[in-house]
This record gives sequence, structure tokens and C-alpha cells, in this order.
Amino acid sequence: MRNKQNVPMRKLEELTGFSRTMINFYIKEGLLPPPEKSAKNMAYYGENFIEKLRLIQKLKEAGLPLSQIKLVLSGDDNLIDIAPLLDSMQSINQLLPLGSIDQPVSMEQMRASGIEDGIIDGLIKLSVIEPIEPEGDLFPSDSITICKLAKYFFDLGIPLTAAKDFMHELRRLVRAETHAYNRYIRHRTQAHTPEEQEALILGCIENINTLLPLLHLQLIKSERHTKSPETANRD
Repeated sequence: MRNKQNVPMRKLEELTGFSRTMINFYIKEGLLPPPEKSAKNMAYYGENFIEKLRLIQKLKEAGLPLSQIKLVLSGDDNLIDIAPLLDSMQSINQLLPLGSIDQPVSMEQMRASGIEDGIIDGLIKLSVIEPIEPEGDLFPSDSITICKLAKYFFDLGIPLTAAKDFMHELRRLVRAETHAYNRYIRHRTQAHTPEEQEALILGCIENINTLLPLLHLQLIKSERHTKSPETANRD
């Protein structure tokens, strides 16, 4: 028997403001689970669809690309726990070198900042930058900074594919940070107010941002003093 909380597609569109096309796209991309079907051409959508679509809207408004939204939704089914993190996002991003991501930028704005189409198109094809909506023209605001950095390295002779490698390694770092937060910190914040949670998260990020450049310089110095096998043989 169908749960009375389940609704048909037209009602889901009305409750969430998302079109049928976008809802089906999110299901196809794995952001939403398959609906409950009572017949071949009749599907119903539970309350979790409404909650997740509202969360997707909040994440989109925060400027997250689809790939990051998918990570958030796949990471935890407890949507209530994610809400305080969203409320803290604007303050947290002010500590990051790339600034806030709550103001999307258009392709035209990226071009106006002096970045050639070849750089932009290349980074999009490599998924280094991604539009907020599929095939859309709006990108997270940090896309301009990423494009400028990629152009700087490209002008030095470093190919755009290296930017993809850098992003891959950075994502590994972020996953490690997220794992550490979930394992060691998150359970301690459940009884805290959103303001206390924000202060704790900000403190962690501020200290991580202080530590990373120091470790970065240490690694560069150690690599410079490490001889390659060819150099060692010549000696």
C-alpha cells in the first residue's frame, strides 16, 4: 500500500519548484534515489525527495557545482546535521584564499577577466571547473581564480592536464580532512548550538590553513635537496 506521504511528480514539482526535467536528471545522476512505482507509468515520491531537493536548492544557492552537491548528498542521509554547516559556509569561505563561493560568475565575466576561451574550454573538458547547472553559463566564483592560476602555469609551459592532477590531489586532501572531521570532531558537536559548531569548524579550518603552507614549503625544500638517480650516478 502506498505511503500517504508519497506524492506524484506534478505535486513534487509544485512543492519544490523543480521541473520534471531537473528532477529526472538528478535521479539519473544519482543525487536522488529511484521513486516508488505503483504501475509501469506511475511513480510516487516520498518525503525524502522533498527534503533532498530543498537541500539541493540551498547548495546551489551556495554556489556548489553538481559534483560537490552529489558528494554532500551521498555522504550522509541525516540532512538535519548538514544544515548548520550550510549556515556556517559563508563565514568559513571568508577564511579561504579563493573567497566566498556564494556569488556565481558567468562565462562572459571569466572572459572579461582576461582568460582566453581555450583555457576556459580546456578546464571545463577536464572537469577542473564545472557549471552550477548542466550546460549552464554560471560557475562558482572561484572558477575565475582557478582559470587565472591555470593560465599562469600554462604560460610557463605546464599543460592544463596538470591542473587536473592538482585538483585530484586537492580532492584527496579534502576527503582526508572530511574523514578526520567526521571521525574525530562531528560526534562532539551534536549537542552544541549552531554558533558553537561554527566556531569549532572555523577554528579547525584556520589552523589547517596555517599549517598547509608550512608543510608545503618543507616538502619543496626536501624535494630540492633530494638527488635523482641520474644525478647520483653522475656524482
